[in-house]
Amino acid sequence: MKKGATTIWEHWDGMKDDGSMWSADMNSFNHYAYGAIGEWMYRAMAGIEADSEHPGFKHAILYPRIGGNLKYTAGKYHSIYGDVGVKWEVQGKQITLTVQIPVNTTAEIRLDKAKAVLESDGLTFTREADYMAAEAGSGTYHIAFEQ
Repeated sequence: MKKGATTIWEHWDGMKDDGSMWSADMNSFNHYAYGAIGEWMYRAMAGIEADSEHPGFKHAILYPRIGGNLKYTAGKYHSIYGDVGVKWEVQGKQITLTVQIPVNTTAEIRLDKAKAVLESDGLTFTREADYMAAEAGSGTYHIAFEQ
């Protein structure tokens, strides 16, 4: 980022301090293999997923996978309908989740490994195999649950 990168480069050190490249023949500035990390960050960490039966994020699946040593994540995808956003934070066993669903769209919100919903913001969650789920219309929702 200090050298102007807005994508993940093939060689992290590809740009020298003077602005020249160590190899002009071998330096992709948007390398797919490393870009897969970005996909994982959107689809797993933030949990922003398109529903294949409703293209263009007309209906989204918001299912952040919470775990490891991560304590906080925030992500946003700019769809043709507007921003789809997910933000979560771990505080002990409690997770606070805020989701943003664009106007004229819907989403299924899934709470990863939820044992109990503490605050639902008016949504009704039902238990599934490894998560609890609720359908939501456009708007911003604040949810708290326990893992």
